[in-house]
Amino acid sequence: MILVLVAAVVGCGGPKTVSEPPHVAAPGEEEPISKVGQGGTAHIALPASLAPACMNPYLPKCAGAGTFTGMTLESPLILGPSSEYRPLLAEAIPSFEDGTLTLEPMTVEVRLRRGVNFSDGEPLTSADAKWTYEAAMRLARDDEISAPYSGFARVERVETPDARTVRIVFREPYSQWRDLLTAPILPRHIYGDRALKDLTLTRAPVGSGPFLLKHFSPDGLKLIDTPRYWVSEPPYPNLSGLRVDFLDPGRVSDALSSGLADFGFFQDSDAVPRSGNLLRATAPSRVALLVFNSRRLEDRTLRGRISESLDRESLPDGVVGGARAAQSFVPPAVPGYEPAWQGGKAKDAGSESVKTGNTLDLVYPAEDPVYEELARKLSSQLSGAGVGVASRPVSDGEYQDVLRRGDFDLALYTTSGTADLEPLLPSFPPDSRKVFEESLQDVEGGGLVRAQEKFSEDA
Repeated sequence: MILVLVAAVVGCGGPKTVSEPPHVAAPGEEEPISKVGQGGTAHIALPASLAPACMNPYLPKCAGAGTFTGMTLESPLILGPSSEYRPLLAEAIPSFEDGTLTLEPMTVEVRLRRGVNFSDGEPLTSADAKWTYEAAMRLARDDEISAPYSGFARVERVETPDARTVRIVFREPYSQWRDLLTAPILPRHIYGDRALKDLTLTRAPVGSGPFLLKHFSPDGLKLIDTPRYWVSEPPYPNLSGLRVDFLDPGRVSDALSSGLADFGFFQDSDAVPRSGNLLRATAPSRVALLVFNSRRLEDRTLRGRISESLDRESLPDGVVGGARAAQSFVPPAVPGYEPAWQGGKAKDAGSESVKTGNTLDLVYPAEDPVYEELARKLSSQLSGAGVGVASRPVSDGEYQDVLRRGDFDLALYTTSGTADLEPLLPSFPPDSRKVFEESLQDVEGGGLVRAQEKFSEDA
C-alpha cells in the first residue's frame, strides 16, 4: 500500500483525494488517495512465515524482504496492485516510442527524477544506480542473487551519460527488463566500500524511501517517517510510523478481529467479521510450484503418472485460507490466459500405483509452515500411490544452490513472476528450456504464451 501511494503521488497529474477509506482500483486506474487515518502509527499483523531473515532483497537468504524494503529503499519502477509497472524514481517507463528502449544491442535508458535524496540528505544520482546494478551483476554471475533479479546476469554494462541518466545495455534482448528496474537503488557513498552480498540492511539502512527502519527482529519491524523524504508534501495519509508484527496464523486473525491491528490477512475465513468497518481487498498471491527435476526423472511417463496421483485441488485446503490450485505453470502475462492442458481432466488421486523403485527427494524452504504442511500432504498422497518421499527442508541461503545443482527429485518453489523461474532452467527438459529461453528474448510479447504451450505438452 505504501508503494502504491508513493507512486500515485509522483505520477503524472496525480490522483484525486477522497475522504473515504482506501481501496484498490481496477487495472490501469489510479487509486484515489484516502485522507482517512492521518497521523499515528499503523499496525500491520502478518503470519510468521512472511518474516524475512534480513532486509536486502538482492540476497536469497533474505527471501521475502522485497515485501517490506520499499518502505525504506526505492527503485525506478514499482509494481502496482494490479501487476502493472509504474514509474517511481524514474520520470517515465522506458519505451520504443520515446527512444529510451532500443534493440541491437538491447538498451534501456532511465531518466531519474529531479530532487530525489536519500534519508541522510545526500542526492540520489545515476552513480548510485550504476554502483548498485554492477554489484547486482556480480552477484548474478556468481549465482548468489535472489530469483527475481537473476536477469542481472544478462546485463553487459551500465552507463551514466549524466547525473540523472542510467543506461543498461544487455548482451541480448531480455523480455523481463522491467523486473530489474524494480530493484532498489542503494547509496554508493554509504555502501560503496562493501560487497552487496555482505549487506543485511537490518540496522538503520540508508535509502530514499518514506520511512526509516528503527528495529528489526524475527518478531517484527518498527519504522518511523523520515524528515528528509524527497516528496515534500505527500497527499496520502501522513503516518508517523509503521509497526509490523509476525504472528502465528491464528493470532493474526485475532488481532484483526479485535481491532488491535489495522491491516493484515485473515488466515481463516471463519474469523472474518460479518459486519463492521472492515476494508476488504484482494490479498497478494504467491504461486507455489511442485518442480520435477527432469534430469533425474527422465521418464516422461513416470512424471505423468506421479502427477496424476496427486489431488491438486485438495492440496491447498487447510494450508492457507483462500488458496487454490494453480491455473498454469507460469504466472501468465496475458490476463485470463489458460494453457490448453488446463481443460484436461486428471485422474483421481491414487487411482494407479506408481512404483519408482527409489525414494524421491522432496526439498522445500525450511522454517516455512506453509511449505511444511504442503510437503506433508504431498508425501501422504504419493505414499498412498506407492511412491516413497523423503522430505528435506533447506535453509533460504542454500535453497537456490540446491536447485541450480539439481540436487533434488521434487521441489516446492514460490514464484510471483516469470523471472523467478530462471534459477530452475537447469532442471527443465531440453526442449522446454530452449523455448523458455526464447520467450525471455521476446521483448514485444507472445513468447511466454508459446512457452506455456510447450510446458503443457511436456506435462
